Amino acid sequence: MNKKKAFIIWGIVLAVLIVALIIIFYPKNQIIPSEGFGLNYALLKSVIKQGEGSSLDLKITTLKKEEIKMELIGLESLVYLNEKTFEVDTSKLVRISFSGGASPGVYVGSLYIESNLSNKTIPVILEIQSKEAYFAVSLEERF
Repeated sequence: MNKKKAFIIWGIVLAVLIVALIIIFYPKNQIIPSEGFGLNYALLKSVIKQGEGSSLDLKITTLKKEEIKMELIGLESLVYLNEKTFEVDTSKLVRISFSGGASPGVYVGSLYIESNLSNKTIPVILEIQSKEAYFAVSLEERF
């Protein structure tokens, strides 16, 4: 009977620990700021094929009306913002477009975002992959 009680107690402790870890580390879609602004991404990353493109929406959340200015540093010819200066009342989506118009490789830069109360710098990583595969598959049978 003692082993059964110990097993049940350890099971409960393990379940509580798992729930606590999920609550602590579960990714949040929206960060509500205590002051300034919040973002739904801490890192902007895209992997695309050469000659193609992709985009994502950066959500900016504020507690009160603020003017936001955004500037790309280092990736001006590969990453585009649909707006650079705008006002946010409570939240706004900003479209960020990635272009694969360069040679294959990894390109790194940052997005600087500034408001009346605070500023943030977000790393931006763009990986452009080659259209052609780098490996060959042989289907020859050898005996």
